[in-house]
Amino acid sequence: FTYSAPKESLSRLRLKKSLSRYYQPCLSVSAFIDAVIGFVPIIGWLPKYSFRENLTADVVGGLTVGIMHVPQGIAYASLARVNPVVGLYTSFFPPLLYMVFGTSRHNSVGTFAVVSLMTGLAADRLAREYKSQGPSLNRTLLEAANDETGIDFLTLSSTEILMGLLHLEFIATYFSDQLVSGFSTGASMHVFVSQLKDIFSIHGLPKRSGFGQLFLKATLGKTI
Repeated sequence: FTYSAPKESLSRLRLKKSLSRYYQPCLSVSAFIDAVIGFVPIIGWLPKYSFRENLTADVVGGLTVGIMHVPQGIAYASLARVNPVVGLYTSFFPPLLYMVFGTSRHNSVGTFAVVSLMTGLAADRLAREYKSQGPSLNRTLLEAANDETGIDFLTLSSTEILMGLLHLEFIATYFSDQLVSGFSTGASMHVFVSQLKDIFSIHGLPKRSGFGQLFLKATLGKTI
């Protein structure tokens, strides 16, 4: 049981293991079919789907989730400062794509309140820049916000695709339960407080972001 150093360096062994994920499906027909089914799971489960037993319940569940997504998408579009129809797009296309490429039957895919709120803050900053340039611009602030949202989406999706190709999902294992629960609670409170001005119909408050949100909350509390 004596220890002997490996013939190859550890970095080279890791590189071979990573590359094997890409060329392994090309070694046989069955491996290639399994790889295609793993990438597009609908090919595997749709032929086995029992329409007689599950279709009615799935239609009812789909209609329920779809009806819920309509007002939810419009509300998230309001948070993001974009056209309400954009919220409907984000409620329709992600579940449609997830049906083809997803693996969970219980997942409801769509936008997220915190992401919409962060996008809205970026759109507000862009709107202030447009106002400072004068009223001679031909484009409206809503069109500028839609373009800003498109750029944010392109940057975010490119980053997520790169993380998927590099198999960086292991980073999530370092997030403790306390960190995730704290982030979820803080995010929900942040979204709730950001809507107080609309609940109480308070208008004309100064727009702030970053640490300025603390002063905005203080101003909102005094106004209420």
